[in-house]
Amino acid sequence: CSCPSDYYPCKHIPIVLESINDRMSKNRAKPEKGMFENVVRKMSLNDLQEFVIRFGLHNASFQQAVLLEFTPPHKQPGGNNYSEIIRCALKDIDFDSDDIYDYHYENFEIDALDQWLNKARAYIEQGNYAEAILIAKACIEEYAEWIRQVDFDPDGYISEDYLYEPFNILEEAYENDCLTAEELLGYCKKEAGKNKYDRSFKDMFDDLILNLTEDTDPEAYIAMQDKLFNHLSDKSSYEAKQILERKIDFYKKRGDIQTAQGIIEENLQIEAFRQDFVKKMIADNKYKEA
Repeated sequence: CSCPSDYYPCKHIPIVLESINDRMSKNRAKPEKGMFENVVRKMSLNDLQEFVIRFGLHNASFQQAVLLEFTPPHKQPGGNNYSEIIRCALKDIDFDSDDIYDYHYENFEIDALDQWLNKARAYIEQGNYAEAILIAKACIEEYAEWIRQVDFDPDGYISEDYLYEPFNILEEAYENDCLTAEELLGYCKKEAGKNKYDRSFKDMFDDLILNLTEDTDPEAYIAMQDKLFNHLSDKSSYEAKQILERKIDFYKKRGDIQTAQGIIEENLQIEAFRQDFVKKMIADNKYKEA
């Protein structure tokens, strides 16, 4: 509970628990089919369809529930109906940005994204990565556009899962050979060049591009690291350390320990590298060098 009570549990918890238990006991007491189910089963298909359409047009939650349950998998490549669905769902989000700041909300939840990301995970469990990939791409593209249009800074207020999870799904699809490196690399490069993405999204695309380039073109990967490093004015910065560590990891994974150690010894302006170098010298009884 988010109330400011110093006691645990606060008074709200047992009240809610009592309500849940009461609802469950009532449901257990009525196992027979209710009037609602009987009426629905007796409706003609046409009447049911007309009702669903009429009711859905004025009820966003019901509309999403129907789309989540019945949107058919894509039969033809190249289309992505999920983009339009998620775009419309995000437009229907109703909140007061003043409340977010005034009441210091943390991890503001977006039901539509939660539901569709869960749907993507369900498709993965079924082995249908194609649909999961389409949903992940739609979530990335439409969430970025929605973030750009809202009138508050979402940083610290909206869960970062909405940023990370779609990219995790794409990486998982690639690792399971359901998306080629060329396909994913092409998508990332195309999207990263669009103006609608803020720094957080661009960082996610850049990280994925780096990882894919390491797998597909090792020489280009090292060249990219060198280019990034050479553009830095402060070669002892945290950013410089990250770039050099990527190169070190690259060579260690390939068993080239000598080259990895050489990078450390050539960049003793990095404090952590100096510490590692001193420990190595001491272990080798080279106290003068240490």
